[in-house]
Amino acid sequence: MEHVKSNIKGVSKRIFFKYFTIFISIPLIFLVIHLSFYFSTKSIVKANQSVNPEATEYFIHANVIATLWINILHDYLFINYDSKLMKPFLVTTNYFFQKGEYYINPKNAENAVWWFLTYARIYKIHSSFRNDNSMNIYFLSKDEEMKLRYKLTDYIINLGENGVKGVDFGKYTISAMHSFFGTHFSHINIDKHYLGDTEIQRVRNFKSDKKLYNAKVKSYESYLKFLGDKKNQDKDWLLTSLNNLSTRLNWLIAIDIKNGILNNCSNIYIPQYLKSFEKLIISLNITNNSISNRGIKNEFWKLSDGDLILLDILENSCNKYNKEIKEIKQKLNKLEGQENGN
Repeated sequence: MEHVKSNIKGVSKRIFFKYFTIFISIPLIFLVIHLSFYFSTKSIVKANQSVNPEATEYFIHANVIATLWINILHDYLFINYDSKLMKPFLVTTNYFFQKGEYYINPKNAENAVWWFLTYARIYKIHSSFRNDNSMNIYFLSKDEEMKLRYKLTDYIINLGENGVKGVDFGKYTISAMHSFFGTHFSHINIDKHYLGDTEIQRVRNFKSDKKLYNAKVKSYESYLKFLGDKKNQDKDWLLTSLNNLSTRLNWLIAIDIKNGILNNCSNIYIPQYLKSFEKLIISLNITNNSISNRGIKNEFWKLSDGDLILLDILENSCNKYNKEIKEIKQKLNKLEGQENGN
């Protein structure tokens, strides 16, 4: 009898240790994988050069959770970002990121790039592996969307005014700025955000939103300053940069035209738009003469339809800009001739 009891106890202990080992091993495996990615990321960004080492440590942990665990759950297990199963990972990511924000030097835009690397896919600011609009910036509530837009404004200004100090993100700094600027100046659902019985009234309310207007002006100025820094003038991003400028300014002008409130061509963005679009044409001309890449040319002509329409409208409506528009059209005709092999 004693022998049987002893055997039972032995079996029980073995079962206990078996499950205990499994119980301990799983989190240890996750910890090892996490730390492996953590140290790898630390090495890639040269975290040892950080001027805010404590902030950088927290940002890296947040980024690893997002790019490793959240991406696996989202892309391969098809769990949406707003799922309850995803919440613990998002909460943990937010905790580490907010700690990083607490310790960051206000005059260092390192946090802006970490935000891009950590959250851009989640909010659909950057492309993701599969289509999931559960936390898409354009589908958030009015308050959440505007809060995020103003956060991007702060990041744009900081990147333009102060840049990234210490760590090295490579081209991700440039990618972050272009993505933030493009998103901040992208279409706002006026019916969602502004009151009014008619579309024109809602547009007028949008145009009189001083906070948003000032945010766009500051973002635009900071974007120009960012592009003025030689280290940010990456040839791979040249056309994207200039197209970003002309496209965003185009929309700010077109919304006045669409709603009959061009106000005798007094829109402050018109001269800036004409300058930026002319730079785009000149740069594309240089690109055409220096490399053979019909993909770039064809993409440009696809994107420029709206600009050609706007130029015609401005030429017919704004006599004071006729000289500038005529010169731009001449450059366009020359460029189109190159495109057609003439």
